[in-house]
Amino acid sequence: MKNYFEYGQQPLTRAQLSLMNKLAQDGKAQTLQDLLDKKLKFETYASTFRFVIPNAQAGKRTLFDVSKSYLEGAIPEEWDRGMLQDGVNISVSHIRTGFVADAVITVAQAGVAYASQPNSWPAALRNGRYMFQQSNGNPNFVQVQNTGTQAASFNPLGVGDAFELEEPIVFVEGKSAKFELWIPDSQAFASPAGANLLEINFYGSWIRPKGA
Repeated sequence: MKNYFEYGQQPLTRAQLSLMNKLAQDGKAQTLQDLLDKKLKFETYASTFRFVIPNAQAGKRTLFDVSKSYLEGAIPEEWDRGMLQDGVNISVSHIRTGFVADAVITVAQAGVAYASQPNSWPAALRNGRYMFQQSNGNPNFVQVQNTGTQAASFNPLGVGDAFELEEPIVFVEGKSAKFELWIPDSQAFASPAGANLLEINFYGSWIRPKGA
């Protein structure tokens, strides 16, 4: 089957298509009806998570779950308490990673001072991988080094700045989410002072209720 678009109309992105397919299989009936009734907005999605990683935290570390509440500069509002609110569904097609070694956190988790002395945290991070999961479903693994570990940036994320996933990861409303960082046990790391800040940027598409 071929899809035709009117002149000047943008074809659907991979993120949008994967989101629509997921909703058709696993979406709430009300969300599907609202989508058909054009009560939901289909928009580009970009968000930033920031986590503090204490020293010597090799192995599996939970970054995000239902215990995490909205925190400006660290946990996006739509992810409050580890799950998306009714009508909010997100497809992530690109991921970017940033880090700050020996960060000094001054205000919540948004104020960062850069240290002049590097440590072994960046090397440990490059050898790690992320695990993204919803409600004990199939886990999605992403090698951290593919996502471009670099100094954390507060600039808005653009599609050209991030790693394109082989298949978008879709997060649906009302299901608990978990993000983990897996670092080999042998990959020890420590910093002379302060903590290690990890930044994860998501880019893709989402739908949400109009007015939200």
